[in-house]
Amino acid sequence: MKFDDDERILWRPRGAPRLKRFYTEVLAAALSRIREGVTDAVVPVGPALRISVELILREAMRDVARRVALFPTELFSLEWRDLERILREVFEGLGFGTELTRSSQDGGFDLALSCRVDERELTYLVEVKHWKTSKPGRRIYSDFVDVVVSNGASKGLLISTSGFGSKLLHGRVEVDRQLVRLGAADKVVELCQLYVRKEFGLWEQGLMLPTLLWNGTN
Repeated sequence: MKFDDDERILWRPRGAPRLKRFYTEVLAAALSRIREGVTDAVVPVGPALRISVELILREAMRDVARRVALFPTELFSLEWRDLERILREVFEGLGFGTELTRSSQDGGFDLALSCRVDERELTYLVEVKHWKTSKPGRRIYSDFVDVVVSNGASKGLLISTSGFGSKLLHGRVEVDRQLVRLGAADKVVELCQLYVRKEFGLWEQGLMLPTLLWNGTN
């Protein structure tokens, strides 16, 4: 037959023969579709919003957030920059406006969050420390308090998955405590779980974004 010499036909013991598709041809077709901004997603991607590495990474971070919500110990297998990206997706999914800073020029914070409460635009800064053993001390905390003040933010959240030293927890003055709250690994897990709950529509009506941000913090 026409394609036999090229071994294009797959002859099977039973059933009709099938035309083979070679890997290089499938790959070339896939690359062509990507360049044209065509995907198999439910929402088609048009010329103005083509597939990019950033979009792929952001969707992957959402999947990881769901994984952490179900299996909290997976949190400690993440790299520090990935955790920042995951929290960006989580906060955005919860309803905050989000801005992820560049790792080399973060200005003393990793995420800027915004929300509107009672006709007021509020801004919160988030600094993430994802260390294996060390715990942030008084100096890191004080520096972050200064960052929150200098940026005119409403408040700050310092997250440390390794926890905080007892001297820091018990040595803060009240004015600093009102400016910066502390959240440990369980706060990250809680945020991921809230993110999943909202995805499934299990959301407490009337829940204020600042409330969920500060719940479970010190």
